[in-house]
Amino acid sequence: MNYVELIAGTAGQKCQLFFDDSWSNLSKTITYRVGDTVLASEPIEGVETIVPPKVLATAGLPLEIGITGKNQDNSIIHQEKVFLKFFLKNFF
Repeated sequence: MNYVELIAGTAGQKCQLFFDDSWSNLSKTITYRVGDTVLASEPIEGVETIVPPKVLATAGLPLEIGITGKNQDNSIIHQEKVFLKFFLKNFF
């Protein structure tokens, strides 16, 4: 996964994902977690996903983004986690 700047309080933030060949033919799910709270979990279609607004609602919280790849038997083949901390930016 490449770095993307996440800005708290915004909507429509796009995140582009890059997978090597080992992810081919797997169903992929992205999960956003703050602490023990899962804020959103949704399937990934293609290489671009939009970060849900509720994930970016509060600035300064550590955010974990996890991606899971499952095969046709629903067995987990890959799991990747990225830990981020994002802050509300003032554009005025």
